[in-house]
Amino acid sequence: MTTEQLNQIIEAITDGRYSWACVLILRFIGYNPLHFIPQRTYSRILKENRQVTSNQANTTELKIPCGQAATGVGRDN
Repeated sequence: MTTEQLNQIIEAITDGRYSWACVLILRFIGYNPLHFIPQRTYSRILKENRQVTSNQANTTELKIPCGQAATGVGRDN
């Protein structure tokens, strides 16, 4: 398992997407998730993850380097 794959699993867990994390683990270690998860459940998990992934791609985050204050953020000017 690569570092990027592990990071994807950790991100899924921290986002509360535990079923998706299980699917990723099975995929990354070379198993077919359908051998362990019913087709209907697996399809639902894939559909939900596609929605989450597209929503994350469409949103932008405010990234502030560590130790710097965000000036003007959250203030009523």
